[in-house]
Amino acid sequence: MWFFNRKKEDSSTKELSNRVDVMEKSLKLSFSNIKDDVSKVNNRVDKQQILINRIIEKLIALESISNIESSDAYYKDYDSDSSKKETKVIENLTEAQKKLLFNLIAIQNESSDEWVSIKYLTQETYPNKSSSTIRSTVSKFIKDLTSLGLIEKKRKGRELFVAVINKDISINTPKIIKIKSKKH
Repeated sequence: MWFFNRKKEDSSTKELSNRVDVMEKSLKLSFSNIKDDVSKVNNRVDKQQILINRIIEKLIALESISNIESSDAYYKDYDSDSSKKETKVIENLTEAQKKLLFNLIAIQNESSDEWVSIKYLTQETYPNKSSSTIRSTVSKFIKDLTSLGLIEKKRKGRELFVAVINKDISINTPKIIKIKSKKH
């Protein structure tokens, strides 16, 4: 009787071994496919980066030919360090954009919160104007500062918050710049 049981055990062990072999081959094939896909994605990213660098070089060449001063100074100093980039970007901001940025820095330095609500920033920057009249202008400034990489924004519920990305921005001007208001 032990002889027949042994044959059953041998056949079940072989069947289990065959299943494990099939699963092992399937896993090897799956991981091989994943490895190939990741390699293809990396190659695409590398090609895109080369294209971006070429575009930046062409833009710089076009600007030098046409003597146009760019409002986005990031690609001008593509290979230089970030503090020089930020200084050039800040120099190219309008006075109103600088005022908003410097007020944001001042509010962040005074409070313990990293994020400042746009509503509060607007009230502090333009205390004599109603938020409904200045809202679109502030939104445009926030969008510009975000695209230049100086600040970042996030939404919490219905309210939008902003924060300065690099708090070590060197500012050679006062923290709050007064802008002459137009008389009606």
